[in-house]
Amino acid sequence: MSDAFLKKDGTIVALKDIKKGETIKIDLKDLYVAREIQSGQLKPEEEGETAVVKLPEWLATNKGLSSEVVGIIKKETKKAILMKVGNEEVWLPKSAIDIEI
Repeated sequence: MSDAFLKKDGTIVALKDIKKGETIKIDLKDLYVAREIQSGQLKPEEEGETAVVKLPEWLATNKGLSSEVVGIIKKETKKAILMKVGNEEVWLPKSAIDIEI
């Protein structure tokens, strides 16, 4: 169990500060991003927008990625995004992916 949570606005809430019976909402994107930061795969100080991207199986296999990746969008065109995932940069077609920023 974690002792802190990352809120949507980027602030961290310590588990000890959450009152009993208080309802909290956790955005799955924020959870994925926090997990990648913790594992050292994502450095939030890098330039670009952090995103969670869902890929169809054929594209994930073709690019050597999992079907859901967390990374930083480095460039964007009308038809594709250049995303840094871990230490690699990969072009992904917008028509085949679902982007959550």
